[in-house]
Amino acid sequence: MKTIDVALSIPSAIQNNLESGLYERIGGVIRDSSSKEIVCWLREIQPVTDFSLAASIGSPACILNLGVCTMQFSVIMHRLNRIEKHISEHRELLENIGAKIDLQIYARCRAALEQANNAFTMRDAKNRKDAALNAIDRFLVAENEYMALIDSELDKKHRVEHFFDTLWLMLAAKAMCYLELIEADTARECINKGINDVHPLLKKYVELLLTDNPAAYLHPELKGEIDLRRLAKVYQWLQLDSQIDENAVFEAQRENFFKLSKDPQSWTKNLPAPYFEKRPELSDFKDTIKWEVPSLSNVKKSLKQQARIVKYSFDDSAHFKKCVQKLPQLISLMETVFETESRFIGYRMEIEELSRGGITFEEWKKIGGGRNAPDDSELMAVTVRPGD
Repeated sequence: MKTIDVALSIPSAIQNNLESGLYERIGGVIRDSSSKEIVCWLREIQPVTDFSLAASIGSPACILNLGVCTMQFSVIMHRLNRIEKHISEHRELLENIGAKIDLQIYARCRAALEQANNAFTMRDAKNRKDAALNAIDRFLVAENEYMALIDSELDKKHRVEHFFDTLWLMLAAKAMCYLELIEADTARECINKGINDVHPLLKKYVELLLTDNPAAYLHPELKGEIDLRRLAKVYQWLQLDSQIDENAVFEAQRENFFKLSKDPQSWTKNLPAPYFEKRPELSDFKDTIKWEVPSLSNVKKSLKQQARIVKYSFDDSAHFKKCVQKLPQLISLMETVFETESRFIGYRMEIEELSRGGITFEEWKKIGGGRNAPDDSELMAVTVRPGD
């Protein structure tokens, strides 16, 4: 398993202002928290091509680059292929828990990306525009398909990380097409609509991960892993209110804490199954399975033996412990949601900036995005490291 580290290497003054709250980071944009004036832009030092996907168990990672000018079609294609490979490798497991898997969707997305990439290598302006618009139509079809699929799968409490990842990539690719066509205003509207359309689904997903009793995330066994400040950030995002602090979250969860003290395991009774699936281990069968071939004269005994195998009892305390141990992974998935959406909002800011400055997308890519972009030693580096 791998996880993603985001290592900041920026001037200490900017870092201090970020920590104090004077500055805020939105994707690859650093801006003044009060005036909302952009201070500088952050970029990856080098392309990251070996992400562990958010669909991987326990390894949340942002599928988007920090800057729209670094989201090339080849990068999007690589990450789409990684998602498809992961799903193919885990297809049986995903289908066993009821997830809807249609790899033909990914074939259609790949075809759209290939057409978009080829469009902007054409010399004839009309051919280039026609091919790009055709690719945009394909991205729009994929976008609608994925949004309907995500909504349906969330109703069934199924895993949807890989669907969200693909949806973001399709939205980014569509915006890239408009930028390459020198239609910055349309690209901005495309991104803005994407954010507005996807946010309700993200909210539904986060509320699912919070379980029936969010106070469970502050279980004593999770001390040092999840604190009240971390949970407060979830509610700041959910309610679009950065003023929500730890005290407000505590007050909101006061009754839930009381419920936990009375019945510590109550919150595990209605959980999203794919994340807290109660599956038998081999050890669950050790006292019930008798490894013998039943004789034809003893069919009744054989049937009773098989019934005992099927009707094994779970160790509720062990299941409860596993549920608690899953919570750090789930809050990490939520944080990945916030970061990915934040990066998409950062893309919108970039496009607004280049529109105001009268800069073409080609010029924007050459200068790395923004007049105040720091030099190479002051970029944000995204690296992949081995996980636990």
